[in-house]
Amino acid sequence: MSNFVGRMNQQTGQLEWVKQEDDHDYYLEISRSLYGDMLHDKERNVQYDQAIQKAVQAYLDVNPSSSSCNVLDIGTGTGLLALMAARAGAKKIYACEAFQPMAQLAQKIITENRYQDNIKIIQKRSTSMTADDDMDGCKADLIVMEIFDSELIGEGVLGTMLHAQQNLVKPNCVSVPAAAKIYVQACESKFLQKCCNLNPVKSQMSVRRVEGKDNEFTISGRRTLELTAIEDGVCHGLLFWWVLKMDCEGNIELSTAPKWIDNKSNHNLQWRDHWMQAVYFCPQSISVTKGKSISIDVSHDEYNIWFNVSSSSPRTNATSDVDKYSHQLCWDKMRLSGLNNVEKQRKYYNVIRKHIQNSFNVHCVSVGDGSLLPLMAASAGARKLVRANGLNKKIMISPRNLADIGSDDLLGNKIDILLGEPYFGGSVFSWYTYWYARTSLENFMADKVAVIPAFAIIRAIAVELDHNWLLRSPISDVEGFTMGGYNDLLDIVKSRLPNTDCNHEIEAIPLWEYPCRALTDKFDLLRFDFSKPLPMNTVVNSGKLQFKRSGICHAIVIWLDYFLDEEEVVSTGLNQVSDDDHGTIEWCKDYKQGIIILSQPENIQNSADDRDIYFNAIFNPDEANVHFKFKLKHAEIITNWEN
Repeated sequence: MSNFVGRMNQQTGQLEWVKQEDDHDYYLEISRSLYGDMLHDKERNVQYDQAIQKAVQAYLDVNPSSSSCNVLDIGTGTGLLALMAARAGAKKIYACEAFQPMAQLAQKIITENRYQDNIKIIQKRSTSMTADDDMDGCKADLIVMEIFDSELIGEGVLGTMLHAQQNLVKPNCVSVPAAAKIYVQACESKFLQKCCNLNPVKSQMSVRRVEGKDNEFTISGRRTLELTAIEDGVCHGLLFWWVLKMDCEGNIELSTAPKWIDNKSNHNLQWRDHWMQAVYFCPQSISVTKGKSISIDVSHDEYNIWFNVSSSSPRTNATSDVDKYSHQLCWDKMRLSGLNNVEKQRKYYNVIRKHIQNSFNVHCVSVGDGSLLPLMAASAGARKLVRANGLNKKIMISPRNLADIGSDDLLGNKIDILLGEPYFGGSVFSWYTYWYARTSLENFMADKVAVIPAFAIIRAIAVELDHNWLLRSPISDVEGFTMGGYNDLLDIVKSRLPNTDCNHEIEAIPLWEYPCRALTDKFDLLRFDFSKPLPMNTVVNSGKLQFKRSGICHAIVIWLDYFLDEEEVVSTGLNQVSDDDHGTIEWCKDYKQGIIILSQPENIQNSADDRDIYFNAIFNPDEANVHFKFKLKHAEIITNWEN
């Protein structure tokens, strides 16, 4: 049976539906998921192992005449928790996994660890199971499960557990984990405000805190928390995390608390990517006074938790309901942060102003989604450019796609200035869509048209990652269990990449969230001249450079720098690198970068013979992608970068 999935047309920027056949590689999806991160999460695995051992032993101690402790593992994944239960002494474990490729992987891992006689894989959701049909008529004495997301209940743990209690377990059944608490903390953060509202701010993230509270949940409900402010300030949002009580006594805890809350030293704090702290953004900023009360209404249903914050102090930046939410529906948090980037907007305004200031009759066209550039151009003096902000006589919005634009849409005028950020909502890297748009408008441009940005350079840097290289790396064992099946899957995926001539993938991630250090200087791969239409022929560039620092090369990072003119540059990647032996990198927070994680990290030492990196970049305009090849001493990286 075929499925239809949405894919972005890289030329037009439009969403198109394409058929996905039955042979879709779900193993590739598994490798891209966070199962690897969970297997590498030492703290998680140790806490689960200790709690499961304790629960199984407690059952056997209380029921010495029982021949077996029956365990239900909900959402078994790789089968790790089921294996822990079997090793702890449970004789029969029913492990359910609805995703067939994952269930097959779990069976393989269970068999290689020789627990196939104890563990039965059931390829169903637990909510579709019955004890008679799926559990040999036996209900469970113990539930083990890990069906939590960063907001705790988003994967349906409440409904799942309710069904299990009613249908699949005995009356005195124990679960691991036994309970959970959520915590919220009101904070003032200019950075968070920048990601939520169209209110330009200049400072970086700083947090002021008020007292935190925990909440206990049923399947749905509402309650009000009264907090006391510990500082004067403005509440921009609520920080949110949770703690699992792994055992009934609460002696074993698994926490997702941020580092300033967790009492461990920062060096021992577990890094993980599958559970993160969450943020609730206040629609309106709220002033708080030290010692005064803040009321937080907490509500939830089966899958969602939401809040309403109020205080005795007046709200700030009050807006209408429409103004309050419309921009949040249009743009994600990263996009809002980019729109609020004062330095970036200053650069655009200066370049636009430079082209307009000596001309009266200037016609501008802005291509892209949700940009402020038309407003900048209008305020800078452009003649013809939304019926808002008093600029309705200057700005015209066209509802047409680029391919349908004609002379009538431009009122017979030639384009003097073409503007773009570039940003198109369905594309992570929008340079090709922008260049295609510029090419489509070629016949409507004036002879001396100014294209802003004028050109772009694809740049790269080799880095050593602190943590996230582990997400795709093999793992020898987890708490004494071998994971050969998972490692085999990684090898299979490597041979099944979407482009058969590639051996690595480029992923788009916000690297400012993932610490790393530079091992080379940044280097240029390709230059795109937007002042000219898309080239007819292939563009090629190659070269080499030396590693600047010793270390473990885990990845190559790729991004674009947009040159608005010869002087003003807007980078989507590297802001700066510390000029010391460590090479700490500061990344742009308004964009995602492309990262190629090496399947085998390269150890870079001081000897001259292993400090070269060779690169080759090929841009084929017809295929809307760039083909890269990087050669290190022991590794060759071949990949395609799609727009």
